[in-house]
Amino acid sequence: MAQYRYHLNFADGQSASLVVETTVETAASSVVDAAAPPDWTRLDFQQCPHCPLSVDEVSHCPLALRLVPLVALGAHLHSYAEVAVSVESAQRLVSKQTTVQSAFGSLYGLLSAVSGCPRTAFLQPMAHFHLPFA
Repeated sequence: MAQYRYHLNFADGQSASLVVETTVETAASSVVDAAAPPDWTRLDFQQCPHCPLSVDEVSHCPLALRLVPLVALGAHLHSYAEVAVSVESAQRLVSKQTTVQSAFGSLYGLLSAVSGCPRTAFLQPMAHFHLPFA
């Protein structure tokens, strides 16, 4: 199991941190209060056409659950806004001055790989070697 800490420092002085665990088992428990996930994370809310999951067996989309913190953080941001990002893992520290769009793109890729979604499951081994902004 690997852990990545994304630290974002915005031009207006605000900052935020997101921690991503690379084990699928921690997906729902580590990112959202399982008692009250947002309605848009329900599997029956615009379910992907080729999704193999059944609404009878799974109540919420695993990828949507992993995206909740990212959506909440980005709700008030402009994609073109500058942000200083540092990503910590056990192996390295990567820092970059970039845009919110680029930072979120890196995070989205990692979150997708470890979400538990059957369609992105083949990416999970790559999460252990995640290189932000590569």
